[in-house]
Amino acid sequence: MLRDEGKVFNRTVPGLPCEDLVVRLCEQQGLHFNTLTYSARAENSLIKYNNVTIEEAHVQLFFRLEVGGRTNNTIRIPKVYYAFEAGGRGQGFTYVIMEHIDLDYEKTTFIS
Repeated sequence: MLRDEGKVFNRTVPGLPCEDLVVRLCEQQGLHFNTLTYSARAENSLIKYNNVTIEEAHVQLFFRLEVGGRTNNTIRIPKVYYAFEAGGRGQGFTYVIMEHIDLDYEKTTFIS
């Protein structure tokens, strides 16, 4: 796993889209949305954009490592596969490609 201030990259995940493709897909979908599903090799990934920061990707990685290894864990934190900034720091967008988790809404409790 490569981590620095502007990028997170998990080299062990095959079939990740290149940065140019991610940016192009998100631009096509538009700014009225902030996520899209990307499918490759029968695997779904979630791409988050438009309201995410690289720091959020680092925090998600931290909590995934801290919480994910516990045997009594009921919290599902998606794996971060790839996160990057495009368009220059502070002037562009951050894109985070992560594990897509399908929720079973019948077994999910929501607290309001």
